[in-house]
Formats: sequence, C-alpha cells, structure tokens
Amino acid sequence: MKQVKKWLFPVLTLLIVAGAAALPPYISKARDAGQFGQLHAEVLEADALPVREPPTLLERLELYARWRTPSETIPSFQSPVVDGTLPETALREALLCLAEAEIIPNELAERIFDYTNMDIVLLWDPTDSMSGQEPVPIWCISGGLNLGQGSVSIDLDAGSGLPLQLSLYDPYMAEWLSYKDPDALPELGRRYFDLLGLEAELLELDDDVGKTPWERRFSVQGMGQSYRISFNATMLDISLDSNTEKIMVSVDTDRSVYSDG
Repeated sequence: MKQVKKWLFPVLTLLIVAGAAALPPYISKARDAGQFGQLHAEVLEADALPVREPPTLLERLELYARWRTPSETIPSFQSPVVDGTLPETALREALLCLAEAEIIPNELAERIFDYTNMDIVLLWDPTDSMSGQEPVPIWCISGGLNLGQGSVSIDLDAGSGLPLQLSLYDPYMAEWLSYKDPDALPELGRRYFDLLGLEAELLELDDDVGKTPWERRFSVQGMGQSYRISFNATMLDISLDSNTEKIMVSVDTDRSVYSDG
C-alpha cells in the first residue's frame, strides 16, 4: 500500500498539471465552435457609414472651368464618341433646351444637320483625396447645319445635359437677335444663367474695351472665373472668360443680380 501511494501522488500531480495546460485552449476552441455555428447580426447606424455626395452643377462647372484654364493641371481623358446617333441626339436636345429658355429660336433648334461630332471628356478633381472618385463627364459637340446655313459648337454637362459653353454661327441671326440693342445681351445672359440655375452679376466693362453693347462679362456666384457673352449679326458666343484674372464675387441675394455696377 505504501508503494502505491509513492507512485500515485506523482502521477496525479502530472495529470493535474497537464490538464491545467490543455483545458483552457480546449474550452476556448469549444466556445468558438459554438459561436461560429450561429448567425450574428449587428445593426450599423447610417450616420456611421461614409457617404460621398455627388458634385453639384456648380462644382462640376468650376472643375470644367479649371480644366480650360491654361495655368491649371486637371487630370482628364478625352475620346471621340463612335455612336453616330448619340452626338446628333444630344445636340438636338441641347438646342431645344436653349430654345425653351428663349436663348435661341425654335426654328434654329429644328434645323437638319449635315454632320455632328462628339468627344467625351472625363475630368478628375486633383484636390479630392478620396479613393475611387467618379470622374465628371463633359460632352464636346459640334455640328453643321444643312446647306452651310450655320454651325454650332457646344460643351454639355453630361450629368444634366445643360450647356456650359456655346458658339453659334447663323447667317440670319440678326433676324432673331437684336445685337444692336444695349439691353439685349444682359437679358440673354439672365435667361442663360436662369437655365443653369445659377446666380450671376453683370460686370462693368473696362474703359479700354469701349463698353460695346455686343460683349459683356458676368460673374457667377461661388465661382472664381467670369463668363463672357458676345454676339454680332451672325455670331453668338457664351464662354468662360479665359482672358481675365480669376475673381471671387459674393452676390447680395437681397439685391437684383444682372444689374450694372
């Protein structure tokens, strides 16, 4: 009996030590197996998820303006559109949009085109650090009216279809646009910026320009660049003014915009 006690105690001690070492991992493994065998759902608050708001028209216009500024470097990609129906359809819809805003006559928007060309331009904001940002698409469209009776070049915001720039040649423009009327151009500018849903202010012309009624500049609220609108008996041009320094204008919403001074 004494011999049994001599070897039983060391054996029991060894088993206890071994069990103490092996039991916790076994318990942990069994607990994990029980948890992984069940479905677990955790409700996430919507406010905790990152949300990227799409750029507004003004933000897209500003990026487009920066792309057209020689001193700016905007990542871009440009490619011609090979679909033959898309350029004419987009150009037709853009002209109808301008006609509805009473910027051009309906008759001009309904003319037949001899040709249409379109390039798509993708612009990326270099100041946006978020990965996977979506590019801003711009359509650059040109077309010739039938029998050589005019031509049009227009840049569209692809997201809205609104015209960002317009260059129009019409030999009969004097019949529908009173280019000698000093009030005609400011009123045309008002309708154009109303179409874009933007607020703009008519700027005073520099003395060296001569204050001609057929060329005026407008500042857009929230933008650092002005627009130039000009016309004569056959040409109408609405474009970003690349010949002027950038300006920041804060329009007082309590006063009427498009007013001189």
